[in-house]
Amino acid sequence: MEVSIISRKENPLLEREELIFLINHESQGTPSREEIRNKLAAILDVDTDKLFIKKIESEYGSTRSKGVARIYKSKERALLVEPHHIVKRNIGETVEGGKKPKEKKQAKPAKIKKIK
Repeated sequence: MEVSIISRKENPLLEREELIFLINHESQGTPSREEIRNKLAAILDVDTDKLFIKKIESEYGSTRSKGVARIYKSKERALLVEPHHIVKRNIGETVEGGKKPKEKKQAKPAKIKKIK
């Protein structure tokens, strides 16, 4: 698996760096999110807790994939900014202060009136 970074952009407002990367994975399927995170963290010399992969798209009929990743200044900042489902995909944790999907209320059973 070969990883190359296509673009890097600093986003000071959200205290993160946004990356677009390309993965060459000859003679194997698309690597897992965890493998890609570990490889990117090693290349960029950052902690994996601060690196979040937003998406990975495989090119049809090719052994290349393109992805988007974000590197935050701190894990706490990442948990505040990143959506809950992205955090869960990357580190598998539930977030206390982050964005959680609203819980659905269960519908009450309908009351049946008896006719005399």
